[in-house]
Amino acid sequence: MRTRFCLVLLLRAAHSLRVAVVQWTHTMAMKNALLYARLQLSERRSGPAVFSHHIVLQSCGVNASGGLVSCPQLRSQLLPLEENVTCFDPKAMMSAVPSQLSLGPLLSSRHGMAGLHASPIEMQIGHWRWCWHSCDVAYIAWYAVERSRVLENDFFLVP
Repeated sequence: MRTRFCLVLLLRAAHSLRVAVVQWTHTMAMKNALLYARLQLSERRSGPAVFSHHIVLQSCGVNASGGLVSCPQLRSQLLPLEENVTCFDPKAMMSAVPSQLSLGPLLSSRHGMAGLHASPIEMQIGHWRWCWHSCDVAYIAWYAVERSRVLENDFFLVP
């Protein structure tokens, strides 16, 4: 609630404020929420604040047929949303944020952060639990890749 209040105050004080709203997912269970967010934000194309909606997809885990989930699969499942959609497979994300490699041993160890919630196998790069625990890295990778295109924004909101 405090964040909303601060944002409202900020919006009232600013003129032509540009805000990028960035949402991440590794599953299409969120598709309806993403569609609704895009609809709501597209209605705010003028006024004291202009919003742009960005979606960060992360391909991890296996699909229904047992194969690895790919970015093209995720993108096709997200249709009709195509604009401002970025997708990372584990290799591309690790390339954009190489420092995550140093977190691997910590995340996958039995005594590491994920040890309380997942087995070391589930925390291997590319597993869906690894995606879940590395969602912050997906946001950083998005900014690293998209920064030149989104620098005109005054603020970035990560709901």
